[in-house]
Amino acid sequence: METFILKEIKKTSELIESLLFKYSSEFFKDYKDLHFEIVYNLKEKGLRIRPFLFRIGYESGGGNFKDILPIGAAIEFMQIATLVMDDILDESEIRNGRDSVYKKWGIKNSILVGELLKSSSTIILLQSIHKNKKFKNTYGVLNLFENVYKNINIGQYLDLSYENKKVITEAEYMNMIKNTTALFIQSSIKLGAMLSGASKEIQNSLSAYGLSLGYAYQIRDDVIDIIGEEKYVGKPIGSDIKRRKKRLPFIHAFSNASKSIKERLNTLYKINKMTDGEVKEIIELLNKCGSVEYSIKKVKYFCKKATNNIKAFKNRKVKILLSELSELVSSF
Repeated sequence: METFILKEIKKTSELIESLLFKYSSEFFKDYKDLHFEIVYNLKEKGLRIRPFLFRIGYESGGGNFKDILPIGAAIEFMQIATLVMDDILDESEIRNGRDSVYKKWGIKNSILVGELLKSSSTIILLQSIHKNKKFKNTYGVLNLFENVYKNINIGQYLDLSYENKKVITEAEYMNMIKNTTALFIQSSIKLGAMLSGASKEIQNSLSAYGLSLGYAYQIRDDVIDIIGEEKYVGKPIGSDIKRRKKRLPFIHAFSNASKSIKERLNTLYKINKMTDGEVKEIIELLNKCGSVEYSIKKVKYFCKKATNNIKAFKNRKVKILLSELSELVSSF
């Protein structure tokens, strides 16, 4: 049985999805092969959490979500663009249980597709702001929107650089995800609140909520990469480990495990192409030293922190939806 929060997220996702295909046809219909590659990226992208948070941000200031549906689509176009770039940088062959664009069409096409998705997002945002004169804080919205993409790429740079470092600290890791997942989730809800003209108090509360939820969202993804099931995750379990990503479970283990476990992890992470058996061994070591459990506790901590930021909200519907979303992210 679907919960209230899942029904609302899916309702938003369906509205956004129809617009994604509409804009794709409008922008690229004269280029058949390119249009096909663009549309390939739009299918089966999960719950589209960022447009949903954008909707909640706008409604928190008394706005009607129908007024901003195109901008919700713009946010999702940017999200998909970042996923295309992520697959290129990580040389990922699987995305959402099927071949990535990188695998199907190669690096050159993937770069162009990612750039076109991002430019489409900016065009839609500009068109929407120009048409709707009742939007508030439009300059600030445009500035934040573009800075999100800039900072995501900074975060990607950090992520790549960490692959070649023997050890990174938890603080370095948190800074990296702050610039990627956490920032985008935080900004999505803040953009909605800004456009609606919500008070600074509401904007700040939602921004704090979004940042904490963003931290939880990424750390949860780190954990699911270890304990999830491939048919639900949409990619092979341990894929981040195979790419020698320094995620929170590894960082915790390298700081707290015994000398022998640290040495073994270091040896395994030096292997250029890990076997499934070596990945399994790493997962066993991470569980043995409590690093998976530690990461799960961090998810729950940040979800609780997110909810605390909206305790004083008077808008009951917004408060219930965001509280339920925190509970959803904290569940395993």
